[in-house]
This record gives sequence, C-alpha cells and structure tokens, in this order.
Amino acid sequence: MWTQRWGCRLGLRMGSWRVPWLGLEAEQWLGSYTKGPAPVIRAIKKVVVSGRELPLEAALRTERDVFGTVWGGPANLQALASKAKQSNTRVTVTEPQGDRTQNPRVTEHQGDTDRTP
Repeated sequence: MWTQRWGCRLGLRMGSWRVPWLGLEAEQWLGSYTKGPAPVIRAIKKVVVSGRELPLEAALRTERDVFGTVWGGPANLQALASKAKQSNTRVTVTEPQGDRTQNPRVTEHQGDTDRTP
C-alpha cells in the first residue's frame, strides 16, 4: 500500500501540507501549463520524454509519429480556425481520399475577402 511516509522515504516526495485551499491553488497553477485537450498534452509529454531519453534520430522519429496522431485532429483544426479568425485568413481542410492513415491537408488563404459569416 502506498503511503505518504513511504513516498517520503523513497524520495518521491518531501512532505505534505494540510491546507484546504492549497489543492485548488496547485490545480490552478498546473492548469496554466496544461490548457488544451488531453490527447495533445499526452503527445507533448511523450515527445519531451523521448527527446530527453532517446538519441536524436530516434527522438525526431518519435516526434513525427506522435504528433502525427494529433495533427488534423479536432483540437488542431479548432486552433487553426481560431488563428485564421485572428489573422483574417481562410483555412481549407481537405480530407484524404481512401487512405485513412494520412492526415488532412490544411491550406491557408491570406487576405480573402469572400468569407462567409
């Protein structure tokens, strides 16, 4: 059974505080670093760990593979659309034909005036 003392003895933690508002404060602080959908945060964590622990070529391959899983996903498309609204850019997303292993193609059109509301 995991206990607080056992965690301290292993060096996994230095101690604990019994302050009721501290949990909320810690959650808010962590939230500022983890804004966004969980799959994107997990992908970032995997890439950071691989960059720290793997040789360069393997880390770059992992980065491509991991980010490929979230590229073109709902969070990515929403971020692109949000960016487009701020910069007066129209974004076109073209789904791949047949092969579902490919990511959608995203095209930006600068300064288009024929935008629909």
